[in-house]
Amino acid sequence: MKICVFGAGAVGSVVAANMHRVGLDVTLIARGPTLAAIRDKGLVVRRGDEEIIAQLKVTDDVVKAGPQDLVITTLKVPAVRNALASIKLLIGPETVVVPAHNGIPWWYFYALPGDWPKQHLDSVDPGGSVWRGLGPERTLGTIVGMGTAVVEPGVVLQVGPSGGTRGRFPIGEPDGSESDRARCVSEVFQAAGFASEVSTEIRTEVWLKILTNIGANPISLLTLGTMADMLGDDSIVDLKLEMLRECYALTKRLGITLPGTPEERIELFKSRSGPFKPSTLQDLENGKPVEVDAIVGAVSEIGRMVEVDTPLIDAVYALSRLRAITAGCYVEP
Repeated sequence: MKICVFGAGAVGSVVAANMHRVGLDVTLIARGPTLAAIRDKGLVVRRGDEEIIAQLKVTDDVVKAGPQDLVITTLKVPAVRNALASIKLLIGPETVVVPAHNGIPWWYFYALPGDWPKQHLDSVDPGGSVWRGLGPERTLGTIVGMGTAVVEPGVVLQVGPSGGTRGRFPIGEPDGSESDRARCVSEVFQAAGFASEVSTEIRTEVWLKILTNIGANPISLLTLGTMADMLGDDSIVDLKLEMLRECYALTKRLGITLPGTPEERIELFKSRSGPFKPSTLQDLENGKPVEVDAIVGAVSEIGRMVEVDTPLIDAVYALSRLRAITAGCYVEP
């Protein structure tokens, strides 16, 4: 199987390095200083006392890479639209696409029962250009279950001790079926050391990840606080709790039953808290585009579609979006 990871940020680097580590035929699409660093010294991924140096295939020439069996896109959501022409050159008649991004995915309404006023979200895929360009029919859903940070071009730090699984990537068909292609892609991630089961409820997985991100990411952008800072402040905890309650009300209207309660989620977050920075804060500090639309704005947009009020989510979205704009780190979806 020919595999291409499109995007050599923290997540894409960890995925590509671990696939290469076990002998999978993987090509990483990179550019600029990252491309130069990987060509010169290899791709370096550090986790605990473990270090992977992957001398893998890396290029900025998608024509040279050619059509793939599996394309995993790990760009920031706004960058996917700008990269569409390049990504499409990697796609053949049987290619499977796995978007590995934060937030509500662009394929969310594909094969979803119900009479929806529209299938694309303006906060994620305005005009539906990604929907048309990549095709939801060739897409499998996933969520990214790991913490990572770019130390320098070509060097990535993965949060957590060495040993055990290297992260989690559940794989699911948008229609909830257990397909052969979902099992095949799940097995690819498992072979690389990731926890990866076939999920028949991939949208539930998406919303569980939203619960993790919707308070932490935009609030870190506003406060410059680490996870420990935010979860150690009672007022911030109360704000995050109310945002979670809005998410639970929204998902209930969508017909999704999330496990546990908002209060239990907060306690879970506290138990896993540490002095690390959400990806949004990392991007702000590095002057890179930050993700607020797909993580927060999309939730507000769905709330309006199904007539569920999300006043605190709306307010945090407005504030974090302006914070990104004034910092020069905002890119329109």
